[in-house]
Amino acid sequence: HQTTITRINDRVYASSMETVDPGFDSFVKQWRLYERADTGWQQVYESPLDQPLNQPPVLLAGPGDTLHVFASPEGRFTHFAFDINNIENPTLETPDIGFTEFWPWSSGSINQSGDIGIAMVTGGDDRQHIQLRDATTGDWSAGVSYTFDTRSESPTGYDRHTFPFLVLDDGAAHIFSAQDIVDPVKVAEGASYTFSSHSLDYYYSPDVAATAFQTVSIVDIEGTRGWAHNDDLLLD
Repeated sequence: HQTTITRINDRVYASSMETVDPGFDSFVKQWRLYERADTGWQQVYESPLDQPLNQPPVLLAGPGDTLHVFASPEGRFTHFAFDINNIENPTLETPDIGFTEFWPWSSGSINQSGDIGIAMVTGGDDRQHIQLRDATTGDWSAGVSYTFDTRSESPTGYDRHTFPFLVLDDGAAHIFSAQDIVDPVKVAEGASYTFSSHSLDYYYSPDVAATAFQTVSIVDIEGTRGWAHNDDLLLD
């Protein structure tokens, strides 16, 4: 479940989260990478069972013949660089981004220069982190973060925004994300899943390395029943 998909030239790749053997915690998963071929989808990579993760990986295409995959096995932020002409043997790096987290809600983007941006919200954190990778040097640095206000209804006590979508345009960053709470209506109904997203916000920074985000409210259903959810962010 929680599939992600991308294209490099005429090749299409998808990843999926897979529940491991019975007896494991239901949140403990491995991920698999598939390539679409003439005969259908073929698995080309499988993460080790002893390196579980909780949230789906991020797939980014190119430039060139490189497929970038970002995941957090055992809470370690990891960059898998796949040469699509040698897909079975990725190059791995585990940059120190200042924290480890088994529950990162993350998204990524790559600009025309090949610079990479990762937007990440962790399970109990009070902010949305931005990590940047310079295409020329391969160095990682922290971009500006967005700090959430406190909110008692939130699972973390902060007005967190989960499942961000990120577009990196040169040095500018655009983010579209959903804010969730523990929904008192669902709690009263005895629902097994009690989270609801009540607002969708758009964040913009003209220079994500140094300039604070501006926020625009897109949808706010606070005070009414319902569920708002972001599905994609496309910019031209």
